[in-house]
Amino acid sequence: MKKIFVGLFLIFIGCKSTNKSSIDLFGIAQYSLEFNQRIVKNVPDNEIHRQVLSTYFKEEQLPIFRTIESGTNKIYLTIPTGIVFDEKKLIDTPENCEILQTQETTDVKYIAYRCDKTYTAIYLRKLQNNTFCIIVSGQEEESFRKEAEKNNIDKKILINQ
Repeated sequence: MKKIFVGLFLIFIGCKSTNKSSIDLFGIAQYSLEFNQRIVKNVPDNEIHRQVLSTYFKEEQLPIFRTIESGTNKIYLTIPTGIVFDEKKLIDTPENCEILQTQETTDVKYIAYRCDKTYTAIYLRKLQNNTFCIIVSGQEEESFRKEAEKNNIDKKILINQ
């Protein structure tokens, strides 16, 4: 019942349109938007999201909280349920994919990889007792790297004081 409520809540919140320059994360942080980014009203059915679920989150749920378009890139802000952050590993890739970068700290787990011409990054972060996940996908390498490198994502997350 709790999962149904969380899912309905996220759908309700995720379908609202906004012109804000940031997205609230649990009331403790903000994900800042750049001028060329826009929040998409409808959450598209996306092969990348399904691939990430089947590769990294088989035992958990990963509902999409917000979808952002940034040029040719798509950014999915998700709130994983049923996850134990300290036990989560982002080390495998889907078949026939090349790892571009991995990094793991006490509060962030990150992997970026390329499958054919599609680039994907997964950024899993623990803030206090909450966990959120950012998935970035794109087809253009330079644009993807600007958007999805770990340090660039870190800069977009502003902790409330």
